[in-house]
Amino acid sequence: MDPDVPATVGTPAPQPLEPEFETRRRRWPRVVAVLAFVSIGLLVGGFFYGQWAWGRVEKVEIASLGGPSGSGTNYLIVGTDSREGLEPDTTNSEVIFGEGAAGMRSDTVVVLHVGDQSAMMAIPRDLLVTVPATGEEGRINAALRSGPDALVETVESTLGLSIDHYMEVDFAGFLDLVDAVGGVDIEFPYPASDEKSGLLIAEAGVHRLNSDEALAYVRSRSYTESRYGSEVVDGSADLGRVERQQAFLRSLFGRMGRARNPLTLNKMLLALGENVVVDSSMSFFDALGMARKLSGLSPETLVLPTTPHTTTGGAAVLLLNEDEADPILERFR
Repeated sequence: MDPDVPATVGTPAPQPLEPEFETRRRRWPRVVAVLAFVSIGLLVGGFFYGQWAWGRVEKVEIASLGGPSGSGTNYLIVGTDSREGLEPDTTNSEVIFGEGAAGMRSDTVVVLHVGDQSAMMAIPRDLLVTVPATGEEGRINAALRSGPDALVETVESTLGLSIDHYMEVDFAGFLDLVDAVGGVDIEFPYPASDEKSGLLIAEAGVHRLNSDEALAYVRSRSYTESRYGSEVVDGSADLGRVERQQAFLRSLFGRMGRARNPLTLNKMLLALGENVVVDSSMSFFDALGMARKLSGLSPETLVLPTTPHTTTGGAAVLLLNEDEADPILERFR
């Protein structure tokens, strides 16, 4: 037998593992456990931080919320023209906000329905209503003077629908929320401008507006489009402004709902805590649910049908056109 040939042929004996590889193999489960522990800690910490931040949001008791309603949730969202909290150097503040206005009125009143078919309905601020709490007749934007409860009750009794939650944002909150989400995207079919509010959009298309630009956009009362060399002023007065406010809110809600960056979420929570008022029945979990529903939401925008009217005192107001309004209101009932 050739001494160079092994006497037997078989499976080579297993070689011992290299110490370094063995060490890495034993270390891997510990790394996974640490990462899982850290992730859970961040989630729990973020949850409790969110609850703390939500606790800073001002809450108001509203007895008239709720009642029989269909599927989905109705949010009454109110933008007020309170100047409290505004920085004195806000761009074009004197033109945009006006001078000498005291107190607080609801400048924007919107009902947002979130359900199988989401929709956003603007209520013109000159709508003539009777405030149940006082029995007085006047524009709906003045109902807030009697408190949020009176405004909710007025909307419910006038339109025959149920409001589930209330949210109020002042102009300071308006600016902070826009900054928190990094601006809002607005589509302009034509170049647009308003010398009074400071709005200047040189080209048609989608533009991301910062807080000053967004404010100039929604508060524009002399909105002018450049159409093929001609300057066309929006002649729809307050209704045109309502439509622009709806476009802004739709974009803002969408960006808030899609926010995932922890820094952005923190800015949003701080802005909400300082500038937003909600009903006391809206819990942190309700807010989380609203944020989840808003993600990717693009509600159909609607305007409540009205008819111009002049009161016996000579005030120009709007009356609800019930025949045309009923099919729209059914979407929210």
